[in-house]
This record gives sequence, structure tokens and C-alpha cells, in this order.
Amino acid sequence: MTKASEKEIKDALLVARDYAARSGSDLQLGYLALSLQKRVEMLEHILRETEHYLESGQEAAGHAHLLRDIQRYYEELKPQQGTDHQSFGLE
Repeated sequence: MTKASEKEIKDALLVARDYAARSGSDLQLGYLALSLQKRVEMLEHILRETEHYLESGQEAAGHAHLLRDIQRYYEELKPQQGTDHQSFGLE
């Protein structure tokens, strides 16, 4: 899997604009895009932490950082209190 190219991002934004124009709402699509982008960034961070942990001889501090980051990722996945994002199917 590779990162999206500038052209792919521009094409996706054009499709998103078209969808928003047809549906009359870009809120759901925007929230979904932001949510997925944040998840990708967090998972990439966890992957880097895992690589560091494995390359460093599995040191205790690396293990603690990795566990903390994984816990933070799972906390971010939980639906937030007082928000109505459940209707987006993102929880």
C-alpha cells in the first residue's frame, strides 16, 4: 500500500465536492475523511514505534511507549460523549 499521490488526492476531493453538491451535505463525508486520516496517522505512528521497539532489542522504555500508543489509539476509537457521530457509522 502506498500513500495517495497529489493527483489522487485532488481527484478524491473533486469526487467529494460532487457528492456534497448532489447530497446537499458535506458534513458526513468531511467527518469520515478526517476520522480516517487521523486513524491512518495514528497507525503509522504505532508502526514506527513497533519497528523501533523491535530494532532496539525490545527495551523496556520502547515497550512502554508502544503500549501507551496502542492504548491511545483504542481510546480515540471510542465514541465521544455528547457527540452525534454515531449516525455516520464511524464508531
